[in-house]
Amino acid sequence: MVSSVAIVGAGISGLSLARELKIRGYQITLFDKGRSMGGRLANRRVQLNGEEYLFEHGMTLLPKQFKNYEIIRHCIQNGTFVDFKGQVAYMRNDLLVLMDSSDDLTSAHKMTDVLKVFYDPSMTLHTEVQINQLIHKDGKWYLASMLDLLPQAEQKHQEDLIYGPFDSVFITIPPKQQAPLLFNTHPEYAKFVLSIKANPMWVGMLIFDQKIDLPFDHCRFENSNLPFRMMIRENAKPNRSFSKDTWTIQMNFDWSYQNLEKTQDLAILEILGAFKAYYEQITHKPFQAQALYAQAHRWRYAHFDEHEEYPHFRYDPDLKLGICGDFLSGSHFIDIVISSALLAQEV
Repeated sequence: MVSSVAIVGAGISGLSLARELKIRGYQITLFDKGRSMGGRLANRRVQLNGEEYLFEHGMTLLPKQFKNYEIIRHCIQNGTFVDFKGQVAYMRNDLLVLMDSSDDLTSAHKMTDVLKVFYDPSMTLHTEVQINQLIHKDGKWYLASMLDLLPQAEQKHQEDLIYGPFDSVFITIPPKQQAPLLFNTHPEYAKFVLSIKANPMWVGMLIFDQKIDLPFDHCRFENSNLPFRMMIRENAKPNRSFSKDTWTIQMNFDWSYQNLEKTQDLAILEILGAFKAYYEQITHKPFQAQALYAQAHRWRYAHFDEHEEYPHFRYDPDLKLGICGDFLSGSHFIDIVISSALLAQEV
């Protein structure tokens, strides 16, 4: 008899775990509170004057150092990942360094195409379903959703939903969101995930009425007094022939933490102001472009530092309950995939 598996979270971690377990013959059901799967591969589509723009405000580029991993090699071979051809720079100790070539991969069309490598149509996917409780009864798992993401009119006509039974359950969402699910079912894991510190990150998404004449298309900021972590010109990526200059700007963790509770409107004003000041510092020219679109997105759980003392996953074989994700392995794309693969191997 085929074992049934419930996975809470359909981001990179949940999907890569689903893929590994599917290969091993398990029946997979995925749950995600978002409107679609993807997690940090998320993008935002914006319609402006009849044209569609795309911001990849989660993962934007992937270092080529990972190209020998099977999953990355597959994405290169099928054309999902291609070389980033834009001008790359680093800001180190507030000194701008332009690179001769890029050491990064980008998506050929959109980063969410990577999901096709992980997702099998035979899997069951429930989106816009937030799991609020795990129930372990008679050796089986049941998942309860309180329907708090459904429109109020629909909630009035439905009971709380119970999904199951499942033979095993795996949680791949951020640790602070895992804790409430684990309090009653596995207090030790709950205490552990609460001890994990997350680095938040504000991201600005901007469309300008004219080209921003910076000497690069992508810049990482390292050991810098500036408030940025990364900025990229989205229309420097392949197959993004936007008519207007389009930028995604990631703020660094310290700045994001200090401004974490600001509204999106206030945050984007601060980000735009910092971007203008940086432009004038680098070019020695006044910033004259007008923002046709400006929006901020807050990642509360954007990055987790790699911890050598942590396992890549945790699994209780008696309860058939497992947890994995970037907070156990480091926040690089490939670290998350490895965490999921190791958990699947253990199972």
